[in-house]
Amino acid sequence: MSEYPFGRHELLKRLGRAAQVRAVVTMLFVIPMMVAAGIVAEAFPDNNGKGIVGGLIFVAGLIFVSWLMTEFYCKRRVTCPICGGSLWKCGTGNFKPRHMRLRGDISECPTCHARIE
Repeated sequence: MSEYPFGRHELLKRLGRAAQVRAVVTMLFVIPMMVAAGIVAEAFPDNNGKGIVGGLIFVAGLIFVSWLMTEFYCKRRVTCPICGGSLWKCGTGNFKPRHMRLRGDISECPTCHARIE
């Protein structure tokens, strides 16, 4: 097994930065999601259903943006310098960067098995 070029602290810092970018981009989509929810909700004739539909569109849109950021940014941003495999699963995946932690059972890269000190 080869030695990993950086330690757990550096990996946690990289995971936190990726989570921070994901959180900022998702929060930037709040206003466009409000507008989209309002436009879609206006298509419904029932006044009682407009709020429910608008709320669902708003929440689902933000969850979708967060998922897209995780798949296409976070997983590609935090990679192993030895094999290039994603290390995103080594973290807890929390939305808030300050709550991001390394999983306790992680001691090596899941792909190339390089030890993380």
